[in-house]
Amino acid sequence: MILISFDGTRPGVAATLPTFQRIAKDGAWADRLVPAFPSNTFPNHVTLVTGVSPDRHGIVNNSFDDPVRGRFDYGADPTWHEVEPLWSLAARAGIV
Repeated sequence: MILISFDGTRPGVAATLPTFQRIAKDGAWADRLVPAFPSNTFPNHVTLVTGVSPDRHGIVNNSFDDPVRGRFDYGADPTWHEVEPLWSLAARAGIV
């Protein structure tokens, strides 16, 4: 699965591009989604790849201060994620 995210872009804009018209015809398309709260980019991306809300996966904003661990700012440190992404669960289950 591939997720393509256009942050702050209306679906109608991408829908006019030939590549996305083909994806919609041959693959999948969503006219909208209901965002997690908060509706910021990174918490929602993590929600999509873990299947759980920010209060469960731990990424509660694009950047924030944690009283124990310090500052989180869109970092590449996966230890902030408190829930495994779906691809890790699938791999462990033998799904390629």
